[in-house]
Amino acid sequence: METNYTNIYQQARISTHDKKSKPLTQMKAAELLGLSRDAVAKWETGECAPTEKNVAKMARLYGPSIAYQHLLEQSALGPYLPEIKEMNLQEVALRLVDANEKWANQLTRIVHICMDNKIDEIEKKDFEESKKFFRDLAGLCLSLSISGLGGK
Repeated sequence: METNYTNIYQQARISTHDKKSKPLTQMKAAELLGLSRDAVAKWETGECAPTEKNVAKMARLYGPSIAYQHLLEQSALGPYLPEIKEMNLQEVALRLVDANEKWANQLTRIVHICMDNKIDEIEKKDFEESKKFFRDLAGLCLSLSISGLGGK
């Protein structure tokens, strides 16, 4: 049975193309990163995780989203970070327009809930919905920071 296993490092490498528009091989990626092919292979099979220094090298080669994905998956901070999606600039702009239309309502809602410095049982649902809105907005802003950038 053939296994179609990929992780964030392998996905980043195969979505990066050489001058002939072919996905980078492990050997070519290793050469461009100044590392051994064995190191790249170990990251891609999950045998070990790259150091921050090597993730920074990958971000320059593959694009900055690999660094954020690495934080989400490999860091204890991952669960506390908003999800980001790599989008084209037009998609980010349209989503920001949509969020802007909802912003004032959500801000008013969260301020009203938090004014007494406690979350009452009746406010919990609204509070959770507002937290989700602002977390998603933070992720959208981070998506903007990586869209249209990168080493690709």
